[in-house]
Amino acid sequence: MPTGRTPKYQPLGDYLAAQSGAAVTLSFSEIEAILGAPLPASAATRGFWSNRRSVWGMPTRARAWSAAGWRVGKVVLRTDRPAVTFVRAGADSTA
Repeated sequence: MPTGRTPKYQPLGDYLAAQSGAAVTLSFSEIEAILGAPLPASAATRGFWSNRRSVWGMPTRARAWSAAGWRVGKVVLRTDRPAVTFVRAGADSTA
């Protein structure tokens, strides 16, 4: 039943949908600004950014970027500025 609330990661999907390039790299702080909320501690793990479905289905965050036509191509975690590179679905993940 719809609650009238925007799913937490929908602003990220909307942002990506508005991008015209083949790839976009966003720092965690940029993603948090887009979301208007902090990322959970689990965002510091590669599994959080997985494009894969689990036995429970696709996480809402992955649904948001997938529905916008994007997937995660690269995740950089061990740095003072962690970042995620999203690539258009079907594009080369090294873009």
